[in-house]
Amino acid sequence: MFKKGIIKFGVALSIIGALLLSSSCGDKVDPEPEPDTSIAGIASADTNFSILVACLSKAGLVKTLTDAGTYTVFAPTNAAFRASGLGNAASLTPEELTPILLYHVLGATVKSTDLAAKQYVSTLSAGPKSATGKDTKVSLLVQKGAGVTLNGTKATVTKADITASNGVIHVIDKVILPVTIADLATNDTDFSTLLAAVVKAQLASALSDKAAVLTV
Repeated sequence: MFKKGIIKFGVALSIIGALLLSSSCGDKVDPEPEPDTSIAGIASADTNFSILVACLSKAGLVKTLTDAGTYTVFAPTNAAFRASGLGNAASLTPEELTPILLYHVLGATVKSTDLAAKQYVSTLSAGPKSATGKDTKVSLLVQKGAGVTLNGTKATVTKADITASNGVIHVIDKVILPVTIADLATNDTDFSTLLAAVVKAQLASALSDKAAVLTV
């Protein structure tokens, strides 16, 4: 009888141990996934960038800004899209969105501390083919004073240097559109005399032609 009692007690302990093990396994919590710290991941996690993210998704650019790289993105908020009259930008076609979105992206990481007082930078937005058939990129005028402005006063950086795993984000208050030679001359006060001469010579329309390949 004593041996039988020991055996029964041992079986009971085994059953309890199995139940406890099963319970502990059932309660096991998977670790939280690592946050996406890419440019696209940071934008997706912030509801202020929902229009931008929707546009990037439609244009097929989310993967580009998620993958490894060195990018600078001038990121318009939802309010910036609305202030530019593009609150419904996500309704545009991918062909319409792509050049606009890429005009906000540089192919290198440029922090605010890297900026000169005035400089032209090449964006990833494609310009017309050159006379020799080479690809060109549309330029962006960046000026640094009390703050940072783009293309004259077309947009202002409201928050700089948000570090991502694949570059940096600068938040801006307007959407900027790819420019022509005439636009660049208009945006840059150093070209005011040239601009006046162009207007007087009635060449403004020629220099505003986005399809033309010109050297000035």
